[in-house]
Amino acid sequence: MNTPTEIAHAGGAYVRRPFTLGQRTVNSGDVLSATQVRAIPKGNLRALINLGKIDLFPSAPTDH
Repeated sequence: MNTPTEIAHAGGAYVRRPFTLGQRTVNSGDVLSATQVRAIPKGNLRALINLGKIDLFPSAPTDH
């Protein structure tokens, strides 16, 4: 999940390798919410994905 559309519709992210997010260390096994993922600047988000530090997962389907 790495295209702009997929990133925009991410339901969150699994943390695979530790990194610092603001003042907080995020550890392997942590899960970031969709809100937390959207708060990460796009360039930084792409770097985290490309470095294998996070794996995005899609949001749950909604009933229409």
